[in-house]
Amino acid sequence: MNFFKFPIMMIKCCAVLLLLLSFNNTTTAQGSVEDRSMSVFITSYDSYGIRHIERIQKTDEEVNTLNVAKILKENIEGADILVHGYIKTPTQHTRYYFDSKDMNESTSKCKSFCKKVESSEVKAHLGIIARPTEDASGLMVHEIVDETTALQMGLQVGDIITHIDKAELLDACDIKDFLQGHQPGDIIEIRYIRNGEVVIAQGVLGAKEVTRITWVKCCETASATIYVNETEAEKNNVDAANLALTDVSVYPNPSNGLFELSFVLPTEEVANISISNLAGKEVYHEVVAANTPRYNSTINITKMPQGMYFLNITQNGLTHTSKVILQ
Repeated sequence: MNFFKFPIMMIKCCAVLLLLLSFNNTTTAQGSVEDRSMSVFITSYDSYGIRHIERIQKTDEEVNTLNVAKILKENIEGADILVHGYIKTPTQHTRYYFDSKDMNESTSKCKSFCKKVESSEVKAHLGIIARPTEDASGLMVHEIVDETTALQMGLQVGDIITHIDKAELLDACDIKDFLQGHQPGDIIEIRYIRNGEVVIAQGVLGAKEVTRITWVKCCETASATIYVNETEAEKNNVDAANLALTDVSVYPNPSNGLFELSFVLPTEEVANISISNLAGKEVYHEVVAANTPRYNSTINITKMPQGMYFLNITQNGLTHTSKVILQ
């Protein structure tokens, strides 16, 4: 894609979005986009001082076969290592980065490496890629991502969006600015033009998880993933105060989608277990029969894509919600 075809003002304003457009190969089709890439550069010097660079590149499903922690453990003592990669799905954007030159000197005897979640936040998500029209009448939709607000609202490729709520849309920055001022779950109104007719649609903003991950030294008995700025309870629970469960366990978490769930209900009445993705779509449901004081079973959602999910246990109108992470 040639960036110089776009107005200079747009390049200055929305460089990030333009990069997204340039790396996406399906900018005119509707569909669920999942893009994965991981690169590892191992730089070493031989006895003559000659530099040698080994590059390991994986894309798509091959990313799952790349054991970065093992590569770091085996090469960190004699080489500089740079890792960068990403996983993009309709409801998740995970960025991976590691540079051995940034590592702090540590007296720890631990030689292994664990993933470290540096930051993770959930942002409002609409699910479209759009570009300004030539006559500056709005933004033309070039892609709609599956299972997102835009698709649920009935938007189609070729529609020209003129307003979201009262915000007039003239370039891609306007969508970005609008979403930054809103939260997942907010009700919005979109005004767009289709076949010369003005259409107004309402919908609820979805969510997208944005996560940054690196690797740090850890002992082999440590968890495979280290969460920063969170206690163990905060890591697993979003809101445990509503339904007073006891002995709650989700293990392992993170997992590949196969995990053991156990808990003790406060009463003997019927309860419900549901798991939803960040877009709010339910991917698992189970009814817990009455007179089941202790629940203990294996949950299987291995067919679901990687990302964060919400596990809801409901009884008598009260809900306990936990985070479940698939990786």
